[in-house]
Amino acid sequence: DHGPIISIKLSPSLSVLSVQRSKQSVEFLNVANLESEFSQAARAKNSVILGFIWTSNTEVVFITDHGIEIYSISQEKKSTKYLRSSSVNIAWYCYSPTNHYFVTSTKAETSQLQVWAIRNSTPYKLGMVELDNVEVKDRDVSFMNLYGQTFLRVNINHIEDECSILKEIQLYCVQNDQVTLSYLLSGLDCAGPVGLHTVDNCILVHSQSEARSRLYDLQLPGNPHQDNCSVTVLLPSLPLTSISNEGTPVPYSPAWVVFLPNILVDARNGRMWTVDLKLGSV
Repeated sequence: DHGPIISIKLSPSLSVLSVQRSKQSVEFLNVANLESEFSQAARAKNSVILGFIWTSNTEVVFITDHGIEIYSISQEKKSTKYLRSSSVNIAWYCYSPTNHYFVTSTKAETSQLQVWAIRNSTPYKLGMVELDNVEVKDRDVSFMNLYGQTFLRVNINHIEDECSILKEIQLYCVQNDQVTLSYLLSGLDCAGPVGLHTVDNCILVHSQSEARSRLYDLQLPGNPHQDNCSVTVLLPSLPLTSISNEGTPVPYSPAWVVFLPNILVDARNGRMWTVDLKLGSV
């Protein structure tokens, strides 16, 4: 027993197991021989590893509070090699494994989001998302893949009577090294915890307080934004509905944990579902 595990991931080929047990280093083990172990510490002095990313079978990216560090991994030689780094203060990040985009924030609550890409073992800044008079947390931000495009999703919440209300969801298209606000999902006004799924290229927004879900389809007609005609404003594509399991409504539990694209976990009751669409019953 080497201690509690913070994070554990397999390489894309499933041949190397990477384990983070401390805030300063990551261990690598050959799956075929778990006794064959080597490790890599963060390069920046006194830095904390917030997470790590496999970008290929031979490359790992460390995201630390001091910046981004890229290493090559040799399974045969049981060794790592430092490649490149970028120095920047990071409080949190989120990542898109589809095309190696990620976004970072310098503060726990921020109005600025920096979007990056990893290409040829080098981190590149793609663009900065500036949020007017609104601050978001890590739980408000994620990447989504819809109709073959990658979007950065940003939840815009307002505080009313000491309660957080989800007012709109902004979708920024990340394409050709550009980050562009493309869609606003409206008709929300959801109080309390909200979960999101992507199913069949549609976005599902689950409101626990309402015990209802809203569905949005980007390919259905919307209205141009009054201040920016290149942004499409969408209302829910269908009437509000509820999740059901074989015809029986599923209670919207505060113990829910939602994972993209369509995983739903009820930790309290020990249940896990995949969420699918059956439009014939809506």
